[in-house]
Amino acid sequence: DLVIGGTGDDKVAGGPGADSVYAGPGADQLGGGTGDDVLFGQVGDDRLQGGAGADQLYGGLGNDRVEGGPGDDLLTAGGDPTVLDAGSGDDTVLARSGARDEIDCGPGRDTVRADAVDVLHGCEISAGSPRSLRRARAR
Repeated sequence: DLVIGGTGDDKVAGGPGADSVYAGPGADQLGGGTGDDVLFGQVGDDRLQGGAGADQLYGGLGNDRVEGGPGDDLLTAGGDPTVLDAGSGDDTVLARSGARDEIDCGPGRDTVRADAVDVLHGCEISAGSPRSLRRARAR
């Protein structure tokens, strides 16, 4: 299914199958269902929450919060500071946006591509240039 948020602050969610969910302008809340979903943040401070499947979550412009679920998810930061919470599963987190992102890997074997200004919590695997990894802060 295709679900698109409108103007203003919306709460939109996918169903049990594979869904594509798009935020509109505003502070939107997007939710995935049990399938393998794709969620896109747009302009505004959005919250994207993956479901049980192997989801792809893309932050947009604004201070977004991107949360994976129990599946093996892909989380991508937008252009502004983003909080990325991978959840369980073997996840991939892409936070090479240049903004100061906060990344929480959670349980599972995760791969992270981060900038030197990012803050990492509980991350098992980090991939990136050795120079940027030396400066990235793990907590």
